[in-house]
Amino acid sequence: MSQYKVIIFILFSLLLSACQSSENESDAYGNFEAVVTTISAEAHGKLMYLKVSEGEKIEQGEWVGLVDTTALHLQRKQIEASIRTLPQKLRNTLADIQVLEEQKDNLIRERDRVQRLKASKAATQKQLDDLNGQIDVLDKQIVALTRTTQTSNQAILSEKGPMLAQIAIVNEQIRKSYIYNP
Repeated sequence: MSQYKVIIFILFSLLLSACQSSENESDAYGNFEAVVTTISAEAHGKLMYLKVSEGEKIEQGEWVGLVDTTALHLQRKQIEASIRTLPQKLRNTLADIQVLEEQKDNLIRERDRVQRLKASKAATQKQLDDLNGQIDVLDKQIVALTRTTQTSNQAILSEKGPMLAQIAIVNEQIRKSYIYNP
């Protein structure tokens, strides 16, 4: 009979232990899964603004932050100012050409006077040839000054294309400073 008492005692003990309160125990155990998305800027610099918290659900394509763009904005303003100064760099040789034209007119009058004097044998052929040579030199100076001015002005105006490309590069860098949720 003692064997029966031991078995009954063990069964009774098991029943009592199974009847304990389970208020502090979990209902279920398992793993939670979440989609982790790493959001990063394509630009380097100080993070000026971030409107997202860990665990927050955000929509795809939503703007969530900004990297400092101050230096880029200043760089763009500097390039734009350089473009605005290009017309002021253009060489205007109109006044220089007018001076040469006046000198030429004076030489033509002098040549005509020397031709009349030569006709009356009061001037030499050398005097007439010298004046014609000076007129030819002035004509060549006018043409050379015009060509040089056109060439230098074209070079100045050709600076605008690379400057516009620099602005496009800076604008792209600014665009990359905005952080969007992929």
